Amino acid sequence: VSGGYQDPQRFVRLPLAEAVRAASVRVAEAEAKLPEVEAALQEASEGLDALHGERRQRQEQRDGIRASMQRLTEQVQGLEDTVSKCSRDSGDLQEWRHRMSVLIGEVEASIKAKTAERASKSLRGLSPEEETRLGQLTVELKDLGAV
Repeated sequence: VSGGYQDPQRFVRLPLAEAVRAASVRVAEAEAKLPEVEAALQEASEGLDALHGERRQRQEQRDGIRASMQRLTEQVQGLEDTVSKCSRDSGDLQEWRHRMSVLIGEVEASIKAKTAERASKSLRGLSPEEETRLGQLTVELKDLGAV
């Protein structure tokens, strides 16, 4: 061992060369797997597009249902208002019907009383002034009939 010149780079170059070879092997393996990864990526991308399409379709369906519900809600509110108005009108009409029944009953009673009064031959219930006037008219009638 005589102590000649030793290249310090030699010990560095050997591990680097080994690392380059290992990296080359890994690159080759990765390039071999690349078509599989690209196919999986393409499949995932198509699946994602399909899911986005389905989401858009459901969103459109939800929007349509929401619009339909809004329209139906407005229609129900309008019908509730109509029912309320009809209930009030029905109550008013029943009240008027009752009033008219009472008035008709009073008129019928009055008609019966007038009919009974006209059918009777007696003049009961006349005031003293009316009896005096009736007597005068009777005398005038007899005078006219005698002439």
